[in-house]
Amino acid sequence: MSWSYSDSDRDAVYRVIAERRDIRTGFLPDAVPDAVLTRVLAAAHRAPSVGMAQPWDFLVIRSAARRRRIHEEVRRCRAAYAETLPASRAAAFNRIVLDAIVRAPVCVVVTCDPTRGGWYTLGTPDGSEALVRSVGYAIENLWLAARAEGVGVCLVAAFDVAALSRVLGLPSQLEIIACLSLGYVDRFPAAPGLVRDGWVRGRPLEWVIHHEEFGHRGLPGQPAARLLDETVAGFPALAGGEPAREAEPATLSTPLGRTVSRLVALTQAHPPAPHGVLALFAADTDRSDGRAEQAVREVLDSGGMDRLMAATGIEACVVDVGLHAELPRIPGLLPRRGTNRSARPLREDVVRAVETGIELARDYHATGHGWLVGDVLTADDSSAIAIIARLMNRSPAEFATMSTEDARSAAARQDHAGPAGADPLDILAEHAGLAVAALAGFILGARAVRAPVLLAGSGAAAAALTASLLAPDATASCFPVTPFPPGVPDPFQHLGLAPPWPDSPVDLTGPGAAAGAVPVLRAAAEQHWPVPELAAATGGAR
Repeated sequence: MSWSYSDSDRDAVYRVIAERRDIRTGFLPDAVPDAVLTRVLAAAHRAPSVGMAQPWDFLVIRSAARRRRIHEEVRRCRAAYAETLPASRAAAFNRIVLDAIVRAPVCVVVTCDPTRGGWYTLGTPDGSEALVRSVGYAIENLWLAARAEGVGVCLVAAFDVAALSRVLGLPSQLEIIACLSLGYVDRFPAAPGLVRDGWVRGRPLEWVIHHEEFGHRGLPGQPAARLLDETVAGFPALAGGEPAREAEPATLSTPLGRTVSRLVALTQAHPPAPHGVLALFAADTDRSDGRAEQAVREVLDSGGMDRLMAATGIEACVVDVGLHAELPRIPGLLPRRGTNRSARPLREDVVRAVETGIELARDYHATGHGWLVGDVLTADDSSAIAIIARLMNRSPAEFATMSTEDARSAAARQDHAGPAGADPLDILAEHAGLAVAALAGFILGARAVRAPVLLAGSGAAAAALTASLLAPDATASCFPVTPFPPGVPDPFQHLGLAPPWPDSPVDLTGPGAAAGAVPVLRAAAEQHWPVPELAAATGGAR
């Protein structure tokens, strides 16, 4: 005996899931009948909850005056949040319309009572968190039922919980989880609103399914693959579509023009989205003696990240892929460390670091970032220089004229000797180059989704070399913005890469220096991007 639904009933379930939308505009003034609203709330009330505590309450508000008061509170919080965003993100955020609270005829405020069921609610060893998650299940039920009824739902979650609770006069034990605007709409869009607004792109299903161990990805029934292997083996398949075309050599003759031509080849004539992100990968090396932690704290505590975001309009974060110290949760810090906390990483640790970078690049691209900037944040450049020497089969002594203590330290090291053509991941493990490994993965992940990565400095050069040895096509995503100092082997030149200008128009020194080039390259790309109609009319000349 089969307990499955009929084909038509099953199709209806999957259809309502696929067509659920967060509706921002197009609400009609028609009232939602009481019977319809009752069915929708009954579906929410049937949601699973830990210990069957049913910790939710639904405050139904039809009064226009009360909905205006909610809207005023939400607008205040939106304005405060917009001020914290980089310029390009703030502009996109402010274009997102949020007046459903006053235009939809019904607002449902969903709350959680963490004391529901008393102190010993079954299945709540971690306190109220399990109860809060249960309310999320109820909201999803409500949303799907509303779509089946042809009722649009707009989720509002950006508000000051305490302030809105005072506005609504809620009992002190209740926590507001969401405000939902409900009403009939003129249409249900084919794509989610944030995708249409260019805020996100979404993540494919195969990115999020793991088999037996985290990192072994694949759809059910398909062979599971490590992320590194999958990425290196199939850039076009992962990105969707054909490989990037080679740029025509005669497109634009200046260094900046050739850079734009490379961008066209990489992104297949689609200009990158204006949003950008700087990822500073941090880890202790074999010679840093824990000083990388100090460098991370200085970057995060000095306000430098905020100033950089204000100056360039891009987001910025520090990614901990191997600091010896356990840092607390600091705004701007992404914890991505592996389980091995020893000073000497294993090859498997290096592979995990590479995969961390791949996933981060893909995730940032999925959330709407067209410009990626990668750098290594460390207190010791000598390991990066030693890695460059090994990967280029050169002596570290050739880099001593860089006139830095780290370069001289690298030149004096005796552990650079090794067989030509050694596995780059083994070389990174020898030098505890986890940050370099993660940035190499960032480059690979960017190439997989056809996003440019701006690079500067020895750590970024070591990562570009590593990525090119793992997959030669990875260099298509690399855009160095400064050359190496004269008189030393230039890893970027070794890879056939050139900066977009002989003399940089911006100051490109210090951690994350390449981020300073984003506004300039973004403007150049927008100005010189090929227009198909114009190219056809002029015989392809630009």
